[in-house]
Amino acid sequence: MTIFTMKYYSCAIACWALLAVVGRATPAKIEGLEQTQEIDDVNDRDPRPLFQFITISPDICTTTANTQGICYSATDCTNLQGTASGTCAAGFGVCCTFTRNCDSSTNVNGTLFQNPEYPSATTTAPGSCKLTVVPVNENICQIRLDLMEFTLAQPDENGVCADDFLQVTGGTTTIPAICGQNNLQH
Repeated sequence: MTIFTMKYYSCAIACWALLAVVGRATPAKIEGLEQTQEIDDVNDRDPRPLFQFITISPDICTTTANTQGICYSATDCTNLQGTASGTCAAGFGVCCTFTRNCDSSTNVNGTLFQNPEYPSATTTAPGSCKLTVVPVNENICQIRLDLMEFTLAQPDENGVCADDFLQVTGGTTTIPAICGQNNLQH
């Protein structure tokens, strides 16, 4: 089973939902000195919404399935290709989960990367299963991988990960290959 959560550190992202209270006018009669005039175009005017801004902080939340998610507005969750599962931020936000499989990419904190057959182990022919993490800005200098459930073949007698391994590339530091049992590691 190969599944891990990616967390990267950056400046806080401000997400907000927009709530509008819209009123509708009814026709009015204005009485002049000698005539009564009805204003028909009152209903055709643009409504004037009263905006109330609510900031939804992208904090960790608990989904209805009792797993970890990130709090976003429903619109942001959908736009980021997430799945809403429960509410957060006093009901103004949704607890959003982001799941990616092989040959995909993400720029969302808290993304769950799992093998396509999860929760079963992948037993297909050897090959690579790649996830590309795209930092949302240039201030991100570190990515944290939390290996929630992560079991690969054990290293050989020389301690070399020869069969199955996790290789992290693209950074400024060379990270050794990881194999074997690594549940709840980071």
